[in-house]
Amino acid sequence: MPIPNLHLHGLDLPVRADVGHWLKQVVVGLATTHYATWADVREQLGEPDGSKRFKRLVQDYLPRTSLAVTEVSRVFGRRHWLGLIRLTERGKDLARAQDIEPVENDWERVIRLHQGEAQAEHAGLLLAFDLRARRRGWTTQVLPELSTPVEGFAPDVWIERDGVGLYVEVEGKYHHANAAKWQAARRAQGFAAIVARTPSARATLVEDCRASGVAGIATDFQRLYYHPTASLWAEAWAVTFTPPELMDRLRNLIGLPANTANSLA
Repeated sequence: MPIPNLHLHGLDLPVRADVGHWLKQVVVGLATTHYATWADVREQLGEPDGSKRFKRLVQDYLPRTSLAVTEVSRVFGRRHWLGLIRLTERGKDLARAQDIEPVENDWERVIRLHQGEAQAEHAGLLLAFDLRARRRGWTTQVLPELSTPVEGFAPDVWIERDGVGLYVEVEGKYHHANAAKWQAARRAQGFAAIVARTPSARATLVEDCRASGVAGIATDFQRLYYHPTASLWAEAWAVTFTPPELMDRLRNLIGLPANTANSLA
């Protein structure tokens, strides 16, 4: 027998009443936070990792009721993906019917500022790094707006912890000829902070940055996923004429003691 539509705040939803009220809870959560990953929603609902009920929510109920758009984006390899989510206009209407004006979430922000719909995979990488940084205690801002613009510099994420903040570039492709980007990062903050997919991609990007005469720090998603308790940054490097105080700052950012020169030359 077909399930009668649930009438909820002026919307007809093709689900049971218990599911409908669970969807209402999800919509309220999405409307009041800028986070845009399935992991954030799952934790907000108190669902365990691997929950089949939650999987059905994001892959069936939310798309079927047209309350939210959900998508899966590859991070690295064949098995590491990130689920993204944002409210549709219908979902926002349901939030407004409960006197809640929806905030812009991070996926919507990437779409608005960074061609997020045309570059869905890059949007997923930005939000994947944002999530991994937050889980390590950093405060984050996706696509930060610069108080003082720097020509050629458009960082992907701003992160801050213990009074220390920096701009980060998240790179989905690894190739040479990024000199202009690294030089812009140097002008903006004195160094580059790079996130790559894998260690080999990281090595290529670091080599390119070093050859451009720019010091920096780097990490990769493979490390961040496989070593969840490890520090955010994996390595740092200096170049000729790098000031000693910058070298110390880079060491501190990756958790190296001040008298250790690993990866610095």
